[in-house]
Amino acid sequence: MNNEDKKWKRKFIAFLKENGIYEKWIYNIKRQQPASNVKWWNLFFHRIYENKCSNGISRAFYWVDTEDGHGYWNYYDRMWKHICGLN
Repeated sequence: MNNEDKKWKRKFIAFLKENGIYEKWIYNIKRQQPASNVKWWNLFFHRIYENKCSNGISRAFYWVDTEDGHGYWNYYDRMWKHICGLN
């Protein structure tokens, strides 16, 4: 991971925590992706954290299969993509 990706990763994690959704984000990833293979997890998070973490919410898990639903996660995904300059 290059320095730019690391910077955006820190911003992304801070965004999740500031909006009170970090724990839900982690919970849904673990619930929907129960793989225990360390190599798989490393590849998964590498994909999430690349390109300004722009897909950090949209590709983390299936929104419709969460307790909060599609609209909830779409709201935060749009907020994050706006921060990334993608909306």
